Amino acid sequence: MRMGSRALVEVEDTGSGIADDVAAEIFKPLYTTKGEAGSGLGLAICKQVVDELEGTITMRSQVAEGSCFTVALPIDEGD
Repeated sequence: MRMGSRALVEVEDTGSGIADDVAAEIFKPLYTTKGEAGSGLGLAICKQVVDELEGTITMRSQVAEGSCFTVALPIDEGD
């Protein structure tokens, strides 16, 4: 999807959702709710890459209904 001079990509699921207290932490390096099964690096690395590209990554979620992550990246329209 394209919006103005930004490209938008959304990834949505119908999983268990993310509680507000967890949502405040999810982009921090080494934060995980998966115990030994998670490294806590996935979303932190995604955010770092998006930040370096001067974009944004946001999340909205409803517990027991799912989550949606939106990445917005600038489009170089050229001269």
